[in-house]
Amino acid sequence: MFASFNNSYKFTLRTFTRWMKILASVPDSVLWLLASPPGTSTDANLRRAAQAAGIDARRLVFAPKIAHAQHLARYAHADLFLDSNPYNAHTTASDALWAGCPVLTQPGDTFAARVAGSLNHHLDLTELNADSDQAYVDFAIALGRDPERLRELRERLAAAKNFSGLFDMRGYAQDFERLLIAMFARHQRGETATDLELSRSIE
Repeated sequence: MFASFNNSYKFTLRTFTRWMKILASVPDSVLWLLASPPGTSTDANLRRAAQAAGIDARRLVFAPKIAHAQHLARYAHADLFLDSNPYNAHTTASDALWAGCPVLTQPGDTFAARVAGSLNHHLDLTELNADSDQAYVDFAIALGRDPERLRELRERLAAAKNFSGLFDMRGYAQDFERLLIAMFARHQRGETATDLELSRSIE
């Protein structure tokens, strides 16, 4: 099962076209999307677009809004998160990775297009950062056809959470505290603002 729980306003024609190519090449797969607010036509429009691309509209499965903890639990049932372009998943990618679901993305040139790729980098999962639309599609198809490879990816992600600083909130808080203390000390000494690095003494 593929998933993309980004808000639907991030879905461009480029992104949707890639997804349809992936579904066409992994026949038993579905794409799990976040349902749009009631009273809107977005979900119906996406289903029509899928049908126009030759994909059974029922293969787009829409997940209603639920409590966040329950939403995170959904990722246990998703094999691979398919990111959007040019606006990547940000908090959504963090949620997916924290919950153990690998994120396939294609980093771009802007901040908004590089967040998911940065997360993968810090988890040593850079093979999930595709360098082209075709590479993105090809890798998703390969993973969709190879449950064992997907299982290995999930195991690597689970292990990476234990040694990567990405989800080390205690360490982040301690580093942030050190920087604030150093900033205040510089201010008390009448020194001007400057970049501070934790890799060297900041006192």
